[in-house]
Amino acid sequence: MTDPQSPPGVNPAKPFLIEGRGWIFKLLTSVSFAIAQILFIALAVLVSAVMPKEHSRDLYDSLWFWALLILLALSMLCVAWKRRPYPAHRIGFLLVHISASLILAGALWGKFNNLRAYRELRIGEPANTFSRMKREQVLQDTYALPGFQLRLDKVIVAQSGPAYRLYAYSQPDGKGGFEKEPKAFDVANGLTTRLPHSKLSFQVEQIIPNALDAGEFINNPKAPENPALRVMLGIGTPAPLVGDLLARGQGKARRDEPGGRFAVVYQDRWSEGLFNRLNPGPPTAEKLVMTFMGKTMEHATKVGSTWDFPAFRLKVEKAYPDFAVKQGKDGKPEAYTRSQTPLEPWLELQLENPDGSTRRVMLSAGHPDVSDQLNEPNLPKGLSLRYVREGEERQSRFVVFTREDSLVRLIEKGRVVHTEPLSLSKPFVVQKGLSVTPVAMLDHAEFVPNFMPHPDPKEAMKLERPVLKVKVWDPSSSQSQEKWLDAKGPEGTPIAELFLDGRARLIYQPAILEPKDFRSVLVVLDEQGRPVAEKAASIHDPLKFRGYRFYPDGGAPASPGVSGIIVVRESGLWLSYLGFLCLLVGIVWMFYLKPVLKRRADEKKEA
Repeated sequence: MTDPQSPPGVNPAKPFLIEGRGWIFKLLTSVSFAIAQILFIALAVLVSAVMPKEHSRDLYDSLWFWALLILLALSMLCVAWKRRPYPAHRIGFLLVHISASLILAGALWGKFNNLRAYRELRIGEPANTFSRMKREQVLQDTYALPGFQLRLDKVIVAQSGPAYRLYAYSQPDGKGGFEKEPKAFDVANGLTTRLPHSKLSFQVEQIIPNALDAGEFINNPKAPENPALRVMLGIGTPAPLVGDLLARGQGKARRDEPGGRFAVVYQDRWSEGLFNRLNPGPPTAEKLVMTFMGKTMEHATKVGSTWDFPAFRLKVEKAYPDFAVKQGKDGKPEAYTRSQTPLEPWLELQLENPDGSTRRVMLSAGHPDVSDQLNEPNLPKGLSLRYVREGEERQSRFVVFTREDSLVRLIEKGRVVHTEPLSLSKPFVVQKGLSVTPVAMLDHAEFVPNFMPHPDPKEAMKLERPVLKVKVWDPSSSQSQEKWLDAKGPEGTPIAELFLDGRARLIYQPAILEPKDFRSVLVVLDEQGRPVAEKAASIHDPLKFRGYRFYPDGGAPASPGVSGIIVVRESGLWLSYLGFLCLLVGIVWMFYLKPVLKRRADEKKEA
């Protein structure tokens, strides 16, 4: 008797795979079974598409999913075997049915033999061991390069796009803000487009690369209380200086006279705490502050101290409390200090390169913009150095206006030496030839930005204050709003602007560096330490050597002279490519060559 549950024609006394091979072969070659497999795989892929990213990756790595793919490839091979022999006109059918097996074989080979590893390399230090990676996670398991080493010679930061770009936020995050990743636009006069994730549109109406700030404070009774005082400084120049002081504005309640002879302060009220702050005093802390690719590091300013990095060393050579320049004995400019009073503190540093060459770096505590211009040729791109003296007060004379008691006081060396009532348009004399005149009091000060091109093109090139005027509108309601976007802002920081009741946020700022902007000069060394391959590799253009690919990780370096390097080896990739080639050739063969070849074969038979 036969087992009623066994497939027809199968003897249960023999092993199922031997006795039932005909039934298995019939199942694997049936059209309904193939359709069922494809539908099941499609369903799994559809489910993975709506799953969280980390779980969808688990799905594709699961054994049961790979088993489905192997079963489908086996079915296609069985169909190819069943449909033999293959005359010329049926070669396309064969190629299509073996392509899946080749693609899968290449994928399996790569799954168990591929390499993806990571290591941070320092300039000049060869290495041949890397930490293996699983997805984006660095593992403890290490891999050694076979018979060669890799060395990092240089890190290159080369911005490939425009220096400034417009970034648009238009998708609310549900927490009162916007999405983390904005849409970036390369701006041009007249650019008109829709904002992403929004019905709003915008247009760039005017771009000024080197703008003069013509904005001003106005008194807007509908605005929140914001006391401001407009003053005019009489300092012996043909045109007096006019500026606004904000009593409650951080860093905007004080203005120093350009010659450093006095400072003007505006406050709500007079207090002992205010009086005590207006005294000359030493800094509470001195430090070197380095900014590199958005990261900030600090170091001491002690003369003789060093700051080591993989690509260079910084050494503090000299300190100048009151910096000045004179002509030396050899006729060249020579730095010196006029006194030990910290009127103009500067630091002199020496930058030492690995090859022994040196460069001088000069840092001013009071004029960091001047330092940046001086040191730009001597520092790595993307790196800035500042000499910071925290809590220091070098000014000894102040003119203080107070709103509550309507008084103006002259303070010299910690003493109130003169007091007068605050009267608009009446000059307050500091000394002969120096005066301060209150021009206007604004209780509800609101700043209205405005910009204009510099009338002198040569002078304009020295400003580098890029601004643009942009208009945002809603086509459905015809609402619109125009604003200036300042890439540097009054304090050197870009200012973001909200449009149409907070429905969009735009900011014009220095372009964010992209992965393609970072290149690492990599050198492959043989066992004797001789270079055998070299390339300035990027994330999209790796260094290739003996089946390996080396490229930077695409992120900003953690510190100067360091680059994260990824090594990849994909063993079965060529086999998968061969499978895709078979699939492409097979499809072309079936649809274009088959009719021609079959017709010729039929004609030969008839003949």
